[in-house]
Amino acid sequence: MSSSVHTNNLNMKVFMFLCVGVSAILAVEINPELIQKWDAVVEPYKAECISTSGVQPDVAYKFFKNLKVLSEEHAFKCLIRCIAEKLHFFDASGEFNLATMKELMDEQTFKISEECAKKITATDDKCELVFQHATCSIQAAAELD
Repeated sequence: MSSSVHTNNLNMKVFMFLCVGVSAILAVEINPELIQKWDAVVEPYKAECISTSGVQPDVAYKFFKNLKVLSEEHAFKCLIRCIAEKLHFFDASGEFNLATMKELMDEQTFKISEECAKKITATDDKCELVFQHATCSIQAAAELD
């Protein structure tokens, strides 16, 4: 795969990851075509992330199907963490991979992610960390419009 094709695929992953968060937290309508693209991106990770997170499969599949289901349950937050890890935005040591984010995001989106990484309430709960970051990023991005 050429570098530009790889970069375009990664940029699409970043865009779709943010859209999923916006949809889940703000309950906005997502274009069905984007849902299909997102589904294709996460398909290789669905079973593993559902299993490792402990989220109820019906909650996860509803989320993957329409990107609107939001749950405050810890298992759902861990599903989001798993997806973030698979997209290399968050690593197993509990750190946000800002270098990967910077490489894959446009400058404005990266600045939001970088600022949100600084604002997160310290916790040993990695699922909560990712969920806090996603919530902060989405709220900041929504304020730009």
